[in-house]
Amino acid sequence: MKKILFFGILLMGLQSVAQKSTLSEAYNNYFENTREIPFLHLNKTSFFKGEEIWFKAYLLEQNSQKLHKTSSNLYISLYDKEGVLQQQQLVALKNGMGSGSIAVDSTLQKATYFIKASTNWMRNFEEDHSYLQEINIINNMQAQKTATKLGQKQFYEFKIFPEGGHLLANNFNNIGILVKDQNNKGLKIAKGLIKDEKGVVIKEFSTNNFGLGNAVLFMRSGKKYLFEVQLESGIVLTQENPIIQERGIGIRVVNSNSNRLTVTVKTNKNSLPLLKGKSYTLLIHNTRQFQQQEFTFNGKDLQYALLVEKEKMHPGIHIVTVFNEKNTPVMERLVYVHKESQKSKALELSLNQHPKDSLALQIQNPLNERLFLSASILPKGHKGNRPKQDIFSSFVLSPYVKGAIQNSEYYFKNTNPKKLRDLDLLLLTQGWSKYNWDHIFNSPPSTVFAFENGIDITGKFNQQLPNNSKVLVFSDDGSLLRELPVTDNQIKFPKSFITKNAKMTFALKKKQGYKAITPILQFSDCFLAESQVKLPEESPTVTLNYKLNNLEKVFKKHELLDEVTISKKRTTNNNPGYHNAGGMLKYQKVDRLIVGSGETVLGFVMFKGFQVIDNEGQLQLKPRGMMHNRMSLTPKNPKNADPETTSPDIATDGQDGLFTPVRVFLDDVEISHDIRIIESMYLDEADEIFFGPVLDMRSRAHVYIYSKTPEQLAKKRNYRDRSVVAKSGFAKVKQYYSPEFKSYLSNEFQHFGAVHWEPEVHLSKNQKISYSFDPKLQEHFEIHLQGISESGILISKKVVLTLP
Repeated sequence: MKKILFFGILLMGLQSVAQKSTLSEAYNNYFENTREIPFLHLNKTSFFKGEEIWFKAYLLEQNSQKLHKTSSNLYISLYDKEGVLQQQQLVALKNGMGSGSIAVDSTLQKATYFIKASTNWMRNFEEDHSYLQEINIINNMQAQKTATKLGQKQFYEFKIFPEGGHLLANNFNNIGILVKDQNNKGLKIAKGLIKDEKGVVIKEFSTNNFGLGNAVLFMRSGKKYLFEVQLESGIVLTQENPIIQERGIGIRVVNSNSNRLTVTVKTNKNSLPLLKGKSYTLLIHNTRQFQQQEFTFNGKDLQYALLVEKEKMHPGIHIVTVFNEKNTPVMERLVYVHKESQKSKALELSLNQHPKDSLALQIQNPLNERLFLSASILPKGHKGNRPKQDIFSSFVLSPYVKGAIQNSEYYFKNTNPKKLRDLDLLLLTQGWSKYNWDHIFNSPPSTVFAFENGIDITGKFNQQLPNNSKVLVFSDDGSLLRELPVTDNQIKFPKSFITKNAKMTFALKKKQGYKAITPILQFSDCFLAESQVKLPEESPTVTLNYKLNNLEKVFKKHELLDEVTISKKRTTNNNPGYHNAGGMLKYQKVDRLIVGSGETVLGFVMFKGFQVIDNEGQLQLKPRGMMHNRMSLTPKNPKNADPETTSPDIATDGQDGLFTPVRVFLDDVEISHDIRIIESMYLDEADEIFFGPVLDMRSRAHVYIYSKTPEQLAKKRNYRDRSVVAKSGFAKVKQYYSPEFKSYLSNEFQHFGAVHWEPEVHLSKNQKISYSFDPKLQEHFEIHLQGISESGILISKKVVLTLP
């Protein structure tokens, strides 16, 4: 047995590296600015004309591996299969999440489109981390075709991948194997053989269900080897080995030990004189942490093993790169570090029957932290949902891997040694990572494209206005309610979240009321200039593998969604939130108040017995002690509450001493997690306010605020409506709905329809919550869940449930 030299390896963080070598400096410079990684959870991937593509957006901050709370502008683009932009919308993110939809209307005439999610900031980086998913329009799909004239063998792909990138003569080489069909799907082979030049079988191998395998083979100088696979259909595919290098180094990574990673750098006798005295560097890195070790070839030993303790490594993908004495990368390998702490307890899902033939999906959060999910409910056996990525592949694998990943969710659900072995085979066949070392050394990113947060609006006036005069701005969608100073005859509204096509009204504040005024508006960019993009290589013509009925008569009343308007009008003193609160709420009609100058809604609420608290940077309400006394609520004693701010009758969650927040609603939209929106809302902009105790397991009190309509504001301030339409802005979020099918028992619905979509499944720690939906005559359901916890634990789950 040959002697092996073992080395330890030290941990170094990107921001605390003491070395000043070219390698560490280049690495730090290249990854100094964090990357953004988007993921879209689509309710499905095949659609009828008349439906909408519903999606929930998640944006990860790569350095922290958590939701990116400071980024707000996400561009959702739709491209045809030639990569030509068809439409684009700007989606507002809050705390790294947002939702929206795209109408499938008569403008979409092709069978295949691609939906892409990206940010302006992402354009600063060479690596493309954008989300991309193929979608199909069923009405435009062709009937099943017969096979093309290509030979059967041309439908398959058989490749071999030497570990590290090349083969070394007179040495053991670990060789990855990949077999795929014409649909880019891996195949389990019937038999795999390696033959020498005389046709003698010297090694056998196999592949798993994804077409992945490996073989360790001693390869001699000047010899040729033939790799042969026999498919279960009987077809035989062959491949010759790549060039075997006579001199150089090889690499072998062993990742089966749960405590340490072993990296062995190997050479052969012919290389010893050339390598003697040369210092090579091993770098193990993941864009936010790296471990570096130099070693010198002594002219005697053929193997150098470096041991890395996994407890000092972040969980997830790491890149192992070997550099020669000139700091040139010569070999690379991707590995995955698994830690038991990554596992989350299983989500608990169940169905309960509700009155009036509705069902309730109950979801139990098993984590001791908040969880953010989205849920698509489809008929069992659905054929129209084939996402290329889930949240794991988008956030864990895609940032590092260049190739397509099949069934990525398999590796991360109920992870066991076999699945980790299969994942290692996947990474073995991926070659070099997505990060190009030429770019790292020579082209560090520069911030050419700005980090966007909201939309900046500037209003210029034709008539001269005195400086420091005030202009009131409000919109019909409630996204703008503010009083702005006039400077140099203009007003500025930075970081607004105005909705596209919203009506904006302006009024100059005067001693005797308000005067209508109309500025000329300028908006910051709301469009990502990517009119043409490179898409994945075109797959075979999209076809249906069975015959559907007349697609023109799928719906009872076929209407294109861009011609449908859904509106909801609130009736005074008949507010849905008020009647569903389950308590005795107090009521205040704001017009009956004597409104002081500049008094805000938040100030009024605080006057009525509530207190503002700062919970990890987000403003929330809690009842004051006096409020609890008036409410006659049952007190609980917090264990770790601040004695200076806690009365003995303040309710808490009973676990960690945190105050139970008051649930706050603005126009029936809950804003409890952060009430900054009413911090700048003047009291005379509100119409009604309800507040008081409720029968709610999540809270001790509710506050309902209803704002005045534009018509009410115009009437109160005695000026005519001179609205300006916001031609730029964020896409309006719609409430989920779907067209009514002629039959919910038809193939059209059961194979391509959708039962329900819930984009905002947000659960507090250990919380159980229910969502009701119409089962649409189905008895069996597929529940597709995607999401992430506040600490970065990823959730990807498919559950089949049956009517109780």
